[in-house]
Amino acid sequence: MRNKAAIAAIIQVLGISALAHELGHKHASTVSSWKIRGVIPVSYWPRVVAFAEKQGVAGITITAITEAHVGALRDSRLEAVEEEAPPTPPDLSARGQRVSMVGATQPSRVVKDREREDA
Repeated sequence: MRNKAAIAAIIQVLGISALAHELGHKHASTVSSWKIRGVIPVSYWPRVVAFAEKQGVAGITITAITEAHVGALRDSRLEAVEEEAPPTPPDLSARGQRVSMVGATQPSRVVKDREREDA
């Protein structure tokens, strides 16, 4: 189970409306948005754990919530890394030139520098 899904499961098993009411929210949409985002604000963790105990739901602890959040953060970072590959500098080694990341991030500057060197 993905950890974001684990957070959603914690919220679902406690009941969105019941949890919202217990935490003093007028509208369940607040807690529902936590479920969608896969996050429970840290300031609510002790109250979520206390509500789980009150409801007789085992396994919802500060440690379990922490591990779910850390895992969700790790998962989101891995997804971001997979989506964004770092820029590849141009291969100038065949021409005996040094590779400059400044030039690699500004293609028009690289072309102008090459034109000057060729002239």
